[in-house]
Amino acid sequence: MATVRVDAEGCTFSHWESSGPACVIADVSSRETTTVMFVGNCWILAYYVDPSAPSVPVGGVVMPVNKLPVFAPYLALFGLVAAVAVVIAKPRKKPEN
Repeated sequence: MATVRVDAEGCTFSHWESSGPACVIADVSSRETTTVMFVGNCWILAYYVDPSAPSVPVGGVVMPVNKLPVFAPYLALFGLVAAVAVVIAKPRKKPEN
């Protein structure tokens, strides 16, 4: 077992991360942590957040959805069903002899 504590000036601690099942961390959210299992080579990373960095969204465009292309297949299907229903329901004229 090894006890690890890392500090970064002006930053807030976020969490720990390890290289998988070879290295198990006791408490990933604690600033000071102990590895409970350490087999072979593994790495442990401490993640910090810089509170002075602006949190802005990265990339992407927000646009309104054009509803016609979304509903066009349903409108076409509705029209087809309505046309078939009219043809079937229309009374046929009896031929005169």
